[in-house]
Amino acid sequence: MGWIVISWIVFAVVAGIAASARNRSVVGWVLLALLLSPLVALILLAFLPAVKVEEDAPGRFTACPECGALGPAKALKCGKCGAEFTAPPPPDTRACPFCAEEIKVAAIVCKHCGREVARPSLPGLEVSHLPLETYGASGRPEVR
Repeated sequence: MGWIVISWIVFAVVAGIAASARNRSVVGWVLLALLLSPLVALILLAFLPAVKVEEDAPGRFTACPECGALGPAKALKCGKCGAEFTAPPPPDTRACPFCAEEIKVAAIVCKHCGREVARPSLPGLEVSHLPLETYGASGRPEVR
């Protein structure tokens, strides 16, 4: 009698692992398999399509650098292999506040619209050697 209960629980866990492989809730499928039957849960999983995960959705998921498993974007370590995530490098471009074109983070003048943008406060950035600009009658910057 005891082996039936143990095998029921083991096969329910197997159904949960199979659900995880199809991007479905492990806990939900284990509970379903325990309540109904592990065989019914496995048959349902076989006929239901896998849940599609939008890998290109920015900010929702991040891939583990070690095993490639997807996890929440704000996770500090992988839920499957336990590898720690490192912070992504800071961006090297930003949007110009006037024309919304991409410019370098260190830029103080937009190369697209020619307007002076706020100087970034980046450590080690020397901008004192750059010429001062004024705006002439044309509205375009003029170097003194």
